[in-house]
Amino acid sequence: DRSLYYAPMLSPYQIHMVLSLSLAGRRAQLRQCLEQLKQQVPMNAEHSRYTTLNLLHRARLHIKKLEEQEQRAQQLKERLRCEQQNLHQRLEELLAHSSVERPRADSLDSSRFSSERSDSEDAEVDVEGLAFSSIEEDAVAAFSTGREHSYSSTSSVWL
Repeated sequence: DRSLYYAPMLSPYQIHMVLSLSLAGRRAQLRQCLEQLKQQVPMNAEHSRYTTLNLLHRARLHIKKLEEQEQRAQQLKERLRCEQQNLHQRLEELLAHSSVERPRADSLDSSRFSSERSDSEDAEVDVEGLAFSSIEEDAVAAFSTGREHSYSSTSSVWL
């Protein structure tokens, strides 16, 4: 029944013209897309002119290379995040160790000592102060330079 479906009657020539125009539009759009792709894909020195197939192949390889770079960057970012977290934990441990050691040295009440201390007591306090100072400096130096410490190593004295 023609009343339910209305289709304009076109001559074969008109149908040919409509199809030709739509095909030309698609070709123009494809050319534009290929030109944009040429600008985004790195040019190979040995190819002065890209064929469509060669361009699509090189684009696929370029995309794969970019995905691999992105994956490596994400892995590096995760590794650096873990390293930063470990360094923050080490810093907190060093600061906690430092705050535990300092009150013992600073908690000595000077009023308990008489003004007539012997020279051996002064020497003992000075030696302890120097030992603590060098430990603290080693810990800060190891942390700030980023070098790793091995407790089995004899090159650095920690305790």
